Amino acid sequence: MTYSNFGFELGRIAGIDGFARMPTGLPRMAMATRNCLMLVAFVLAVCVSFADNATGQQNDAITESDVAAEAAALIQRRNYVDAYNLLGPLVNKDVIDHRAAFLFGIASFHIGKDAPELANEERGVMFRDSALAFSYVLESFPQDMGVRLFLARSLFHMGQLDTAKTLFEQVLAADPPDEIKADIRNYLQVISEHTE
Repeated sequence: MTYSNFGFELGRIAGIDGFARMPTGLPRMAMATRNCLMLVAFVLAVCVSFADNATGQQNDAITESDVAAEAAALIQRRNYVDAYNLLGPLVNKDVIDHRAAFLFGIASFHIGKDAPELANEERGVMFRDSALAFSYVLESFPQDMGVRLFLARSLFHMGQLDTAKTLFEQVLAADPPDEIKADIRNYLQVISEHTE
């Protein structure tokens, strides 16, 4: 997977291009949030390709595609809870649409990360849900570095630092844009501090 124009062209397509040019010198968490938003813009644009891999019956695929499109719009508006609830029935089936699983992972991840009112146990459930969703998608799309990066972030927040580190290093080896490299290096620095 290449990262050409990552964060600019794909962010524009996803409708959130302004965040790519934040001023320098921001605190680490603001930079990580910006980089996470850049990745969300990228993966939302990539989600369109998942729709081509319909796995259910034709009528189910149309319905799932409509629901996934609505969930993607909710995620763009940062309405992660509604997207999570909308996608829940789609990911609790025998055959799961990859796009729905991916979007469910994004919604779960952000609920766990961005909802301060959640208890630690509830956050853990959200990160577990996101890791399971991203793992499922990665099985079918093993070269997708965006999915790999979200899986690494989910595992990091679950405390599975060794596995997260391996995944972060794999994404870093794929030569992502500088903003993503900086974000990954921040995660790796935190992992290093916790494992020493």
